[in-house]
Amino acid sequence: MLPGAALWAGRDLWNDGLIRIDRGTLEIEGSLRLGANGRIETVEPGSLRLARHWLGASANQDAATGSLRLVLDGGGQPAPDLGANAFYVEAEDFNFDRGQHEAVANAMPYLGGAYDGHAGRDRIDYSQTSNQTVSDVYRVKEGPDVNVNIYAMTDLDRGAYRMNVNYKIGYNDATEWYNYTRVYPAFAEPTCFFARLSSGGQANAVQIDEVTGSANTTSQTLAKLGEVRGPASGDWNRFVYVPLRNDAGELLLLNWSGQKTFRITILPGSNEDLDCFVLAPASSSGPTQLFEVMGRNLGSDVAGFNADTAIDSITLAANSQVQLVDRVDNSPGAGAEALYVRSLVVPAGTTLDLNGFALYAQEVQIHGEVINGTVLQVLPEAPELAIRLLGTGIELSWPATAGGYYLEHTEQLPPAADWQTVSTPPVPAGDRQTVIQSPSAATRFYRLRHD
Repeated sequence: MLPGAALWAGRDLWNDGLIRIDRGTLEIEGSLRLGANGRIETVEPGSLRLARHWLGASANQDAATGSLRLVLDGGGQPAPDLGANAFYVEAEDFNFDRGQHEAVANAMPYLGGAYDGHAGRDRIDYSQTSNQTVSDVYRVKEGPDVNVNIYAMTDLDRGAYRMNVNYKIGYNDATEWYNYTRVYPAFAEPTCFFARLSSGGQANAVQIDEVTGSANTTSQTLAKLGEVRGPASGDWNRFVYVPLRNDAGELLLLNWSGQKTFRITILPGSNEDLDCFVLAPASSSGPTQLFEVMGRNLGSDVAGFNADTAIDSITLAANSQVQLVDRVDNSPGAGAEALYVRSLVVPAGTTLDLNGFALYAQEVQIHGEVINGTVLQVLPEAPELAIRLLGTGIELSWPATAGGYYLEHTEQLPPAADWQTVSTPPVPAGDRQTVIQSPSAATRFYRLRHD
């Protein structure tokens, strides 16, 4: 990146190479997934703002450097785990020929295109209120009276795989709906349902029902599951995952297996473009932001902040929930994994779940809640204070890398010492912080202090 620039990634960012942040900010709305050789390099004060997951793939990753400033700002918003256990239903692949579906779409990875030319039946497989023939591709000859507007998309990413072809459904207005029949596997755990939607200005708002009977007729029976609601994505080509909640506002946990048919209906006050729907593992798709621990546990020795995967600072955003996890054993050495952070900030209202992992930090500001473990504070090695005579005074200096230190003076040593903060602020000079003091008639002693 260019110095001072900002780069925004609206979905998952996969990396099996080098990401370099050069005095700018990389903002990722989705997940950062580091490949086998993925690594990040930063130039102070390069920073990464991550809204969802920080997940690795295998061993020998340089997850970050000591100069990385990381902001975790998921804010407790649910996000789907798009790993190998996610089950996708493509929006363009709604039912055809009165409740029929293609069996190939029942198994993942589904690469798209299986419904090409399959005509849906209006008021049975879908319902649209007007015949807008802006784009008549892929699902042709629908009807008999109303066409479905479908557009090709270049976004082929589906988390653990890439599709061969992908489409979206556009021009969806209130009361319009689509039916989707699939045969679901026996999931290992309950799943959360997410719709991937885009909207130009109005909020995302759709209802999800299960079709409980007569899916091949115009007299279908429905059972409401919940609603998918969220703020507008702000652009018709910017898609976001929005979770399904019940009428109490809680994430809905599904235990589907075997053949099921669900309906998506556009709610009043909304219009949507539809990309896909996904059932994702509930344990890793809730409001908690996941952060995979990748470093060796070298103990509380300060050397761990230099010899291990270390991060300059981690700040949790307001009301966020962050959990340390180990999805794969990616420690380069034996023993448990740990996280080394020079500065850790946990504001009031936030929750940091250590999940049993060791987190070592040098500077700690904890006003929120830390659960399932204790942040282990490690004081950095005391820097050496240097002093030399100048023509008109004295110069005191210490390494610029020694953050959090300030200069004090006293005219008497303990037990009668009265240490006072030097009012002159330090000035950077090369790799050192310097303070110039005028000569004093009294004897004066100096020290560095770190609270």
